[in-house]
Amino acid sequence: EALARVADLAMRLAALRPTQRQALYMAAVQGLSAREIAARLGLSSPAAVSQRLRTARRELASPPEPADG
Repeated sequence: EALARVADLAMRLAALRPTQRQALYMAAVQGLSAREIAARLGLSSPAAVSQRLRTARRELASPPEPADG
């Protein structure tokens, strides 16, 4: 069960857009602020980072799609 959950999370992370994945990593792992992330990713504003983080978190939290079987 735990291994299946890790695999599901890995697939969900891989499915994110690159800037969403990068922003999520910078916020969650590196502890950077939205302003710092915006500067590193060349985004127009911290609000753009916040939107990417919201979208990424929503996609990661959505229920997994049923497997074909």
